[in-house]
Amino acid sequence: GVKLGIDAMADDSKFFGLGSPTGIDIPGEASGIMPSRDWKKRSQGASWFNGDTINMSIGQGFMLVTPLQLAVMTARLASKGRQVQPRLVKSINGIEQSPIVMPDDFIADDVNWDYIHNAMKDVVHSSRGTARSIGKRMKYLIAGKTGTAQVVSINADEDYDKSKLDKSQWDHALFIGFAPFENPKIALAIIVENGEHGSSAAAPIAKQVIDAYMSSYQVTHQEIIKNKYDKIIISPGPGNPNQSGNCIKIVKALYKKIPILGVCLGHQIIGQVFGSKIIQAKKLMHGKTSVKKSKKIGILKNLPSKFEATR
Repeated sequence: GVKLGIDAMADDSKFFGLGSPTGIDIPGEASGIMPSRDWKKRSQGASWFNGDTINMSIGQGFMLVTPLQLAVMTARLASKGRQVQPRLVKSINGIEQSPIVMPDDFIADDVNWDYIHNAMKDVVHSSRGTARSIGKRMKYLIAGKTGTAQVVSINADEDYDKSKLDKSQWDHALFIGFAPFENPKIALAIIVENGEHGSSAAAPIAKQVIDAYMSSYQVTHQEIIKNKYDKIIISPGPGNPNQSGNCIKIVKALYKKIPILGVCLGHQIIGQVFGSKIIQAKKLMHGKTSVKKSKKIGILKNLPSKFEATR
C-alpha cells in the first residue's frame, strides 16, 4: 500500500464505485468513505501518514463501504473495467426506461486484469485458497475473495478474542465473487453480520446464490462464437425442458462450425436434431442403448447401432 500510495488508491477507487453512491434508483443510498489526504484534513484536521495508507490498503482504518458498493466493484472487476450501474426498475407501465449514461471505462492492460482474475479464482479453486471448501465438485469456476470487517477496534498489542466480546461485536464475514470465471454473468457481495469468517460464513451463501443463477442461465450460440470455444459438450440436466430446448438451438446453429459431444441426454438431443430416433433402455439406469440412424445425415453414418452409455 505504501509503495502504491494513497493518492493513486484514492483516485483509482472512484472508477470502482467506492466513496460515492452507486446511483441505484432508490433514495437514501449511503456514500461510504474512501479516505484521502484532503478528506482527512477536512474531517479530522490532521495530516495523512503511511500507517493510514497501510490500513486503507486492506480496507481498514477510515474506509467504509456498503454491500452494494462491493457488488458494483466486483462487477467492474469482472468486466475488466466496464462501468456498470445497478438498477431495480426495468420498465414503468410497459415503457422501457432510458439507458443510463455511464462514464468512460477504466483502462488497464489485460495482463493486470488477468492477474487479478486468476488470483481470485485461486481463492476458490486452489489447494490453499481461503474459500476452497466451496469449490469442490463444481461444474463451473468462481472467482472470489474472502474477508472480515472489524466491528470494534482492538489495540495493537491485543489479539482478537471473541470470548471476551459480546456476539454483536464479533467481526462481520465478507465474500465477493463473480461467475462463470471465463465469461462472467453474475457478480455479488455477501456480508454476514457477526459471522466472523468469510470463508465459512459468507462464501457458502454466495455459492448457493450463484448455483441458483447458473442453474437457470442459458448460454447462447452467439456467446459461444464470441468467446471462441473450440468444442462443446451437450449434457442438460434431466427434467429441465428449457435447458434441453436451448441445447437444441445450440446444436442446430453450431454443429457445422464446432465439434459437439453429447453426454447422457445430450446424445438424445443431437439425435433429435438430426431426425434420429433414440431408443432408451427399459430400466431406469444407463445401459445398452440402440440408435435408429438416419441415412440422410452424414454426421451419424459412422455411429454404431449399439453402444454402452455410462455415467
